Amino acid sequence: MFHLTTMPAKAPGRAPIYGKPLTESVKVLFTEDHLPLLEKRAGGKDISTWMRRIALGEEETPAVIINDGPALNTVRVPDIGIAPCGPLTEVIAQTSSFITLSRDVAKVMRAGEDDVFVTARGDSMKGEGIKDGQLVLMELSNRPARNDIVLVHIIRDGEIYESQIKKWDGFRGSNAQPTLLDGDGKPVKLPGDAKIECIAIAKSVMGRL
Repeated sequence: MFHLTTMPAKAPGRAPIYGKPLTESVKVLFTEDHLPLLEKRAGGKDISTWMRRIALGEEETPAVIINDGPALNTVRVPDIGIAPCGPLTEVIAQTSSFITLSRDVAKVMRAGEDDVFVTARGDSMKGEGIKDGQLVLMELSNRPARNDIVLVHIIRDGEIYESQIKKWDGFRGSNAQPTLLDGDGKPVKLPGDAKIECIAIAKSVMGRL
C-alpha cells in the first residue's frame, strides 16, 4: 500500500543543488512500512513538515518525490537521438524529447541540464564500452583532450557531411586533420578534404549491457 502526501505550493526554502525556489506543489509517495519512521522523525508535528524537509533535501528517506510542476530533485537532459547532421544548438532547440534523471543518478553520471543525450549507432565504439543503441551523455564543448570520446562533425565543402562518435587522438605532425580512433584504437579513415570539428565530449553512458 502506498501513501501520498501533498505539500502546499510556496513552501519556504529552496530545492537542493540548483538553488531554485520551492514554489510548486510537491507530492511525496511512500510505503506503509515507511510511515512509522516518518512519523517518528517528524517528532509529533504534522507529517507534511517532514515531507517539506524531504523535498528540500534536508532529510534522506526511502520516500519518492513526485512533482506536479517543474521537477525539483531531478535533471532534464535533452535527448537528440542519433548524432545529428546539422548544427547541434539548432537540434537541441528543436527537440521535444527529454530524459529525466533523479538527482542521485544525475550525480553519478555527472549530468547537467546543459548536457545532451546522443544515441550511439553501430558497434565501432564497442571497445570503449559504447554499444549500438546506448545513450551517451555529452557535454557541449569544442576543446577535447587526447583520449576523450567525442561527437564530431565531418565537414566537406562547407557543409556538415556526417556526425560520428569517436575517440580523439589529437593532431600528429603537420597533419591538418586530427586523428580519430575507433573503439579498438584503430585510426578512422576520413576524406582527405574533410574538416573535423569537435562539438561535444562524452561524460558517461547509459543503456543495455
